[in-house]
Amino acid sequence: LQDGGFRFDGKVYVMRSDAIHAAIKHVAQTNKTGFKNHNYMKKVAIDFNLKMIQKEEMGQRARAQEAMKRDPDASQRLKSLIGRLGDGEIGR
Repeated sequence: LQDGGFRFDGKVYVMRSDAIHAAIKHVAQTNKTGFKNHNYMKKVAIDFNLKMIQKEEMGQRARAQEAMKRDPDASQRLKSLIGRLGDGEIGR
């Protein structure tokens, strides 16, 4: 955990600290005890981490769609600007 993740079922999982905190809190609140190792906690942390990432991605997509509604030509202008930067046309 000191490296921001752990190994489980042969895979390395990078975890958000808030997902680990939420998993510990969930397991403690549901009174899950008597486990021989931390595998249950790891499974819960993986699930919380995935849900948090998916929620963030949905928010980002919603913000991007809202931005496109306000300025539908923005993506084309950005591509044009990037192309001009790559050609060296800007900044001479």
